[in-house]
Amino acid sequence: MDENELPHHAAEREFLEETGVKVKAVSAAPILSSGEETEDLPMPFLCNLHWINRPGEKKARQDGTICGQHYVFAFFVEPEGELGKLDNSDDGIDEVRWFTKKEVQTLKETSNTIRREALYVFDHHPAAKRKGAT
Repeated sequence: MDENELPHHAAEREFLEETGVKVKAVSAAPILSSGEETEDLPMPFLCNLHWINRPGEKKARQDGTICGQHYVFAFFVEPEGELGKLDNSDDGIDEVRWFTKKEVQTLKETSNTIRREALYVFDHHPAAKRKGAT
């Protein structure tokens, strides 16, 4: 997240930067409106804290700094407008493409954690509930 950036805006920005697809975050649960004087924000479907490098590990980021922990707020998103060609020019991104649920189930090039999270989205994304996940 950038300074003064809301978590769902960071998710939208990161998705655009890494794929070239403009998206809007959608709430994982109904939002109880707080009233006119507040801005109701979409709820993530997952929040966690995980280590990138545990204390004492020698791994470092490209700039030489140790990257300790990441706070993760994972949001459901929906594309805005036409999808067009995906842009995978971001450093560190090997490939950008769409997957079916069956393809995700058999992916060998990703961690069990990422696979489990992706499969969760197929079954719980608001659009999947409306249309039926494939």
